[in-house]
Amino acid sequence: MANRKVEVQCPKSLLRSAFQSMGYLQHFDSRSRFMRGVPAGAKLLDLGCGRFKTLKRLREQRPDLEYYGVDIVDVSADCPPGVAFKRSDIDRESLPFPDAQFDAIFFCHVLEHLLYPMNVLAELQRVLKPGGLVYVEGPSTRALFLPSLSFVKSAGPLKAVGDDLNFFDNFTHVRPLSKRSLHMFLELATCEAKKIGYVRNPFKIAIAPLMVLSGLLSLKRRWICVGLWELAGWSVYAVGRKRG
Repeated sequence: MANRKVEVQCPKSLLRSAFQSMGYLQHFDSRSRFMRGVPAGAKLLDLGCGRFKTLKRLREQRPDLEYYGVDIVDVSADCPPGVAFKRSDIDRESLPFPDAQFDAIFFCHVLEHLLYPMNVLAELQRVLKPGGLVYVEGPSTRALFLPSLSFVKSAGPLKAVGDDLNFFDNFTHVRPLSKRSLHMFLELATCEAKKIGYVRNPFKIAIAPLMVLSGLLSLKRRWICVGLWELAGWSVYAVGRKRG
């Protein structure tokens, strides 16, 4: 009987396969579910858009929408074609848009950085149309209890931003969020809470232990972060609809 060559995938190869499957698994994330509920042709504002990484993903899912972005940093040079960008300090300034301009607002991992959240709350309420949808997401109080694992370094200074395990690993964080605090935020913005929960994808949770183990063995901080974020419910989110 001829000898057969048996190929065994190393943990790194298995992890790479797991990450490649992430694109499909995003379909089950809270952000994707929110985007599926946005009406066709709607105007959507990415509030705190950064360099448009997340906005580009949103547009891949819903290319039929009209996109706008706002950020404290002038990132107009990186603005994708067809996206309207405005620079604004949402912590202190009014948004540069008229009342009831938007059908949907995406407000992701920004609220925890703000010193004066009541300003952006009032502005969000002002520019969102009655019946409009809002998605809010940020680090949950559970992030306070995760270890920093500071012995595992990020892969360069640019990737250090976002490689947070403990809430205070990011020195710009001001306050963590809870399901109750997001409910309060929506109520003060005259929005009815439609869904509130932790950002946990059941399919990603299934492969999360492999990510953590492989990240520890190879000292890849982002792999550890992605796995622990899913296992712990590191982020909390809320979906609301403006009354009126």
